[in-house]
Amino acid sequence: MEPKVSVIIPNYNYSRFLEDRIESVLGQTFQDFEVILLDDCSTDDSVSVLDRYRSHPKVAAVVVNEENSGSPFQQWEKGLAMARGKYIWIAEADDFATDRFLERTVEAIESDEDVTLVKTMSELIDENGVKGAREYFEEYEPDGRIRIYDGNEFLRENMLRWNYCYNASMMLFRRDAWEALTEKPYLKMRYVGDWLFWGMLMAGHKIGDVSERLSSFRFHGHSVTDEAYTCSQSDAEVQIVLARFLDMLPADNSGKKFFMRYQFDKLLRRDKFSCIRTEIQRIDPDFGRRFKLSALKYPFYWIYKHLIWSVPGKASKREGMPRPLSIIEPHT
Repeated sequence: MEPKVSVIIPNYNYSRFLEDRIESVLGQTFQDFEVILLDDCSTDDSVSVLDRYRSHPKVAAVVVNEENSGSPFQQWEKGLAMARGKYIWIAEADDFATDRFLERTVEAIESDEDVTLVKTMSELIDENGVKGAREYFEEYEPDGRIRIYDGNEFLRENMLRWNYCYNASMMLFRRDAWEALTEKPYLKMRYVGDWLFWGMLMAGHKIGDVSERLSSFRFHGHSVTDEAYTCSQSDAEVQIVLARFLDMLPADNSGKKFFMRYQFDKLLRRDKFSCIRTEIQRIDPDFGRRFKLSALKYPFYWIYKHLIWSVPGKASKREGMPRPLSIIEPHT
């Protein structure tokens, strides 16, 4: 019988965190899952840690690359191709979870057949697992409720501002939603491919939000997330993600599309961002034509941005979220 959930644990040089991560998965209150362990040619003793779990009944596969793939999203894809579960949890090797993560997220995703992915909240921890590594991304307190949102509204109101699905380990999604993707531009990215991936899954569907800190997101200064803050490739990838989101949104969002095209043209015309332009062309050579960027339209973009539309801030407060389609109260 196929498991309900496939848990993919991609690892690269995180041997010091691996045991905590794997044990936090094996200790879930919801036990209908398989585990797929992946290593991207680590140079530490990660493989020896993984070897200890090869014979565990929950472990379906242990795959060690002979060469590094260069992208975490290539590893995601490898794990997804092996997965048998109806739902997927990509449990990053340097994070860990509470024992009720799967119990609550499976409850949320099964509450509505059109929900393609579910997010929770994350505890932010440092290298030693101590809470308070950074300020919480959300400015509201968890209340245990499950809120179901329209995917297009969530994409427009939240994902255009920043990656509201900021920790891959706090996400659960349907495997068939991934299988339905006709193109996979995130595979060419290194830094923000997850942002694009979540947006592509929610567009035209629904997203569930479990208001509970069920994942612990570790900041230790050596992750791809940390590297992204100082990298021109990351900046270029962000521009591509935003453009694709605007292209996915319905036509009634033309105002925001108009503004963002102004932003793209402004970015691509400035000499100081030549390195970003180069990266965009490398990742997506057809970027300008596909998103209808044109210097002739630039004055109109400027007028719209400065005289008609004001840019909203980050939607971190509950009041900034879209109105939920439904709310499921926590169990008493």
